[in-house]
Amino acid sequence: IKAKEEKNANATPSQLLSTDNVLTKNIPGASSERIAYWPYAKQWTHIATSAEIIKTYLPNGNETSRTENAAPLYVDARFALRYNSSCRSYAGDKLAGHVPNSINRPWNANVMVPLSPPVAPSASSPVPPLPVPCGFAVLRPFAELRAEFFELVPKGKGNHNESIFSCASGVTACMNIAVCHHVGLGIPRLYAGAWSEFESLNRSHFIAKAHKSHGFRLDMVKKVNPVGAIRAHSNQLRVTPAPGRNISSKIANELKRKAAECLFVDEVADIYLLKKGKEVLIGRVEVVASTLHPSTSVTRSKL
Repeated sequence: IKAKEEKNANATPSQLLSTDNVLTKNIPGASSERIAYWPYAKQWTHIATSAEIIKTYLPNGNETSRTENAAPLYVDARFALRYNSSCRSYAGDKLAGHVPNSINRPWNANVMVPLSPPVAPSASSPVPPLPVPCGFAVLRPFAELRAEFFELVPKGKGNHNESIFSCASGVTACMNIAVCHHVGLGIPRLYAGAWSEFESLNRSHFIAKAHKSHGFRLDMVKKVNPVGAIRAHSNQLRVTPAPGRNISSKIANELKRKAAECLFVDEVADIYLLKKGKEVLIGRVEVVASTLHPSTSVTRSKL
């Protein structure tokens, strides 16, 4: 292994993908052997640039299908809630959305927390306790991970060497890249700028898309961790008009109904409407827990 590490320490991605390389000798077919180590501790150069991503997935500001422009597979490692949202952002995202025609593979789908060994029934405990999580997260079984990443391999390809893996800021995507390499399915490219860069360079497109889908857009002022958070009910929402603005009770109630679908207790967001092609701040919505009626059922979020 040491000899292999020395050989690959300063190799370029093209050299690592060559047919005589010990790690990838079966490419373009998919290797069936585990990768024993990670050869990129020093520098990662197998990347995709923002110019390439925009040209490929949003040419001239227009969304096209992957089959139309033969675009490489784009895999987003963010949690599903962040990936699927289009009205409000989560976590560190400034704007909701995802790269057009990408697919979602959350980075934490690669790990599991082991459970305690099962306890056999006994006279003193005829109903044994259920297994409980113990220890730290570990990689899921090799065969399961390989099968799942193989299912994502584009038609006509044997691996993910041409696929582009990304996330919100280029960090958690590396988990997917490492696991993909670990299970012998190639070396995906990393788009390090990720969603944060892509949306900042195409902000008007995704703002317009949010308004087209929902009729308004929420710009988050205060966010909570959605894991286990209590989803909002419309009777918990308080809408306050922006200075110099008036919001009729009818519009306020409609905004509450729609905003409640994507907000959690204790969150605050500014409300924007699109008027004559420009975003206009019309007010702020707050989710106030104390206004929840005692008889109202509570729904907690899962990622």
